Amino acid sequence: MKEMNDDEQKGLKILYDMLVQGAEFPGTNEGSLRSLNMWIGHLETLNSVMLQFYTPELIQKYQEVRRKMESLSKGEMEEGEMLQGYEFGFQFLGIISSSFANEKLLLGNPMGMKIIYDLFVKISNFSISNAFNLSTVLQLFNRLRGLHAVMESYMGEMHLREYRIIVRQLMEISRLFPSEEYVLKSRDWLLNWIGLIARLLQEKNMLVPEELSFSDRIGGGRK
Repeated sequence: MKEMNDDEQKGLKILYDMLVQGAEFPGTNEGSLRSLNMWIGHLETLNSVMLQFYTPELIQKYQEVRRKMESLSKGEMEEGEMLQGYEFGFQFLGIISSSFANEKLLLGNPMGMKIIYDLFVKISNFSISNAFNLSTVLQLFNRLRGLHAVMESYMGEMHLREYRIIVRQLMEISRLFPSEEYVLKSRDWLLNWIGLIARLLQEKNMLVPEELSFSDRIGGGRK
């Protein structure tokens, strides 16, 4: 593999920064029509850059999501319609991330692996600086959705099956909103989601190195 020159590295850094901003924006900004439009505008800009790398399958997925987004109201949205807009945005982010993965710019590139680590670390440390309440549950939910969209192209059917269970449970729990029970149960399932992503990272040898034996440190266990 040839070594990248400074201009190539700068170009990649721009793309990575845009991808990180796209993944983090919904979880770091209050949900509103203005924020949604700003986020979609950012994704459309990144999409215009990465579109040249789309496979026919990704182009078809992009066109489908684009039609969904265009079906939403152009003016004021009711809450349910705005939530749909965010859902379509995460689908859009997943398509863009797949083009990065196809070009080996995520797990196949040290810079790509670093942004995945950074996103995961911020999510893992979320509880240290945030007390769980109605607002922070939504923040963590959207942060996880962003990282999930970035990693989705690496997920097998087993991961996706577990993900669908988590989403289904979170939807069931939403009926308890805005009670304390809603906050506590949502937290449990969001932690399960973090565990799912952690297992995926471990399978890709991005957490504990495979050759590291716990038995050396805890006396016993795996031989």
